[in-house]
Amino acid sequence: MRSEPYLSDEQTAFADVIDTVEPSSESEDVVVYLTDLPRREDTLPVVADVSTEHLFALISVAAVGGVRIDDRVRAVAELALACALGEPQLAPAR
Repeated sequence: MRSEPYLSDEQTAFADVIDTVEPSSESEDVVVYLTDLPRREDTLPVVADVSTEHLFALISVAAVGGVRIDDRVRAVAELALACALGEPQLAPAR
């Protein structure tokens, strides 16, 4: 776990985040980053971005809602991992 700023604002391109984070330099199989910043693509909120090529996911905690945050972030992280690994059976049932 690291606490470092990687996003300059909510419009930061996902490719720029990947370049800054450099997930290939990490020893873990899959890298998942959580941010408290809202993420947007133009005006649409983005809950998560996933790169299967880089085995990297970026999740916006602000976008999952304010109720049962732990459960929601866990479900989004599980879904992001399933997508990144190309393993749909790992996705949460709900």
